[in-house]
Amino acid sequence: MSNGKKRVPSLLETVKIGIGYEHFVRLQAIDLHDFSLVKKKVAQDREGASEGYLDWGVHYLKRYYALQVLDPLNPPAMSRPIDPFWHVHTLFTHQYIAFCDQVFGEYLHHVPLLFKDKLATAFVAELYMRTVKRHAEVFTDVDFKFIPKSPDDGMCCTPTYGSNPKIISQALFPAEKIFLVKPIDVA
Repeated sequence: MSNGKKRVPSLLETVKIGIGYEHFVRLQAIDLHDFSLVKKKVAQDREGASEGYLDWGVHYLKRYYALQVLDPLNPPAMSRPIDPFWHVHTLFTHQYIAFCDQVFGEYLHHVPLLFKDKLATAFVAELYMRTVKRHAEVFTDVDFKFIPKSPDDGMCCTPTYGSNPKIISQALFPAEKIFLVKPIDVA
């Protein structure tokens, strides 16, 4: 672009692995979803946020959702830089529920991470490292401002999702060992 700003590509332009028709349809639904209210609310909450930050934040939220679709057996951990966008999206409950139903076939719940819970923190740190790895495998590039390499700099929470048999049957990656064991809820 002539103004020196890097164009934000569509979600589908950034996927570098082969996907099937159902994946294409779901990723296209993510890409076409109207995130304008999310951008407005994040801009309001983060006074002075640049248009570029907002555009790229939404783009990386779309990538997060894409990983949910492409790798439902190994759900990704959310990064702190993308978390404000996800939180805001969930606040628009009617829009978010309709989005989840269309893309995932079920509601994508949010599970906050309590950092004092050492067992859960260790588990999510492992999830996060696999999320960073999977991000590099699936997408053409990674901006480490939005997907920090270290869990200490990046991890914050996880979704609960994955009971929809149709989505599970279309998983592109095998279940990884870490995801077969869930942490004990230690209060």
